[in-house]
Amino acid sequence: DDEATTVASTATALETPAARAAVDGDLQAALSRLSAAKRAAWDALDELIEADVRASMAFELGFLADEMTDDEARAALDLLRQSEIDARRDLDRRRAEARALEKRGAVATQPLEHRRNIPAFLLGVCRRIVNDRHRPPADDLPDDADDLDALAPLTGHPAADDDHHDRLLHAVVVCAPLAATRAYAHALKLTPGNAKKGKAAKDALDILLNACPDDLPAQRRLLKALDLNDVIAALVPNTKINASKLNALKTHRKTLEKQLKKQHQPHAGRRGGDAGPSRDDRDPGE
Repeated sequence: DDEATTVASTATALETPAARAAVDGDLQAALSRLSAAKRAAWDALDELIEADVRASMAFELGFLADEMTDDEARAALDLLRQSEIDARRDLDRRRAEARALEKRGAVATQPLEHRRNIPAFLLGVCRRIVNDRHRPPADDLPDDADDLDALAPLTGHPAADDDHHDRLLHAVVVCAPLAATRAYAHALKLTPGNAKKGKAAKDALDILLNACPDDLPAQRRLLKALDLNDVIAALVPNTKINASKLNALKTHRKTLEKQLKKQHQPHAGRRGGDAGPSRDDRDPGE
């Protein structure tokens, strides 16, 4: 309770003019630093902003005086003025709609008439204008045509003669909506799920590689050269591979394992020792 009382008393103390002056600066000192153009733009807000709100804007006026040019300050104050006009018009419209509903006998909800945080709005506008000053001009920004030139060599469906004439340089992993990848030669459908991205990426690479025909060696080579980390980075989270594709991949892996076992399985000899000559290979004199 003592802590709550201390917080409440502190908050009340900050509402006094002396406390605001200590935190935000003195209002008259900030007004004295405004140029004639800035002061005229500020005085034009007399009928729109209440006196107590104006008295609490010493910090914002100091920012206008010290950090902004005359044109920037006028632009910020004009935005504040237009915003306040629009807010009052919207409130008047909602009041009129409520009165019209009451005349028709309907239950009307009275519009909320909360006070806007005008100092915070003005400070946000001022900082945005100052930050825009440091942005590069539009001429220095990269041209969209450069991006189109970079995308021009990419294709989702390489021609067969491209494979045999060494025109393919590398493969790029993308994850996109199904409609955008229907024409891709090497594509795999993903569905929502909880598969781990590392396992899903490895399975996806194996499925795409198995589906690539053997008569396209360049494309198979590029698929094998893909980095697993790039595939993991391209995958969206919470996905899984189609069950039928996974089952086919498991069957293919089991077939490969059996073939490898047969290749490495040693030939069995006679029981009890090494294999000797057969009966037909013995010397007839024996």
